[in-house]
Amino acid sequence: MRGFTDEMRSTMSAINANLSSVRVKKSCAKYFRYDGEKVVEVDRPVAIVSHSMFPYKSTSMAVDPSEVPEVQEQLRKQGLFVEFDKEGRPEISSTKQHRDLAKALGMNTGRDGYGHTDEYGNFQTSGRRRNDEVQAGRSKVRRAIHELNSMPEEVPAHVVDKVLDQYDIRPTAENTG
Repeated sequence: MRGFTDEMRSTMSAINANLSSVRVKKSCAKYFRYDGEKVVEVDRPVAIVSHSMFPYKSTSMAVDPSEVPEVQEQLRKQGLFVEFDKEGRPEISSTKQHRDLAKALGMNTGRDGYGHTDEYGNFQTSGRRRNDEVQAGRSKVRRAIHELNSMPEEVPAHVVDKVLDQYDIRPTAENTG
């Protein structure tokens, strides 16, 4: 182990941690290492690799190698210039290129406010947009409950119906299953 350099150790640490690339971020922490005689302060720990995660080859956005020329042509028409390796994996060089390529290929994370079609063929929103819709619905229900609780015990049914209509939370076959 004495023959290894710091660079070799950092590469081995990254491989052992199953990291092919690591972002570098300077923090306010101080790092110390025992050098055999005394404790010395070091600039950064050995486990951090000193290179960016870009460029990398995306396995998840890979296409069939026989379709690479066709896909490249379609992407060029959309203004994306992406190189593919012999296995059909695109070489991603930036975060923007990753996002644009995922959108062009129809691959979104679900956290972007996009959605999916469920097993019944109905569109289901997901991500932030879905969360916002759920919170808005809960807020409507809370306001309606507050208003109904503030009414006297004996109120006509049409008054309760008016509150349910006002907040658009009337039970129907669609929203109750």
